[in-house]
Amino acid sequence: MSENKLLKYPELDLNKISDRIKYIRLINKQSQKDFSNQLNISLRTLQTYEQGKVEAIPYQTLKDIVEQFNISLEWLFFCNGEVSREENETNSAATDADQRLKNIENKVDSLLEMFDQVFKIEK
Repeated sequence: MSENKLLKYPELDLNKISDRIKYIRLINKQSQKDFSNQLNISLRTLQTYEQGKVEAIPYQTLKDIVEQFNISLEWLFFCNGEVSREENETNSAATDADQRLKNIENKVDSLLEMFDQVFKIEK
C-alpha cells in the first residue's frame, strides 16, 4: 500500500480508531498541539481525527502513531490485545511458552500410557 493512500476499509470503525488516537494522546499526557506536531500533522487535522469527522486516515499517520508511541497495530485497528506492542509480544511469547509446555505435558502423558501398556503386557 502506498504511504500516500488513505486507509479506508469498511471493516474498520474509524470512530473507534479516533477514540483510540485520543486515548493514546491522553495517556502520553500531550496536548493536541504537541501530539499533532510530533505526528507532523496540523492541529485541525488531529482534531478532526479525534472527533471522528473523517472518512479515512492516511496510512502514514497511523504508521507514525504505531511507531512513535509503541502502539500495537492490532489494538489501534480492532482493540484486540494489549495497547503496547511490547505487551502483545510478551503475551504472545507467554502463550507460545504455555503451548510448548502443554505439548510437552501431552507427550509425557503419552509416554506414561505407553509404559503402562508395556508393563501390563509383561506381567
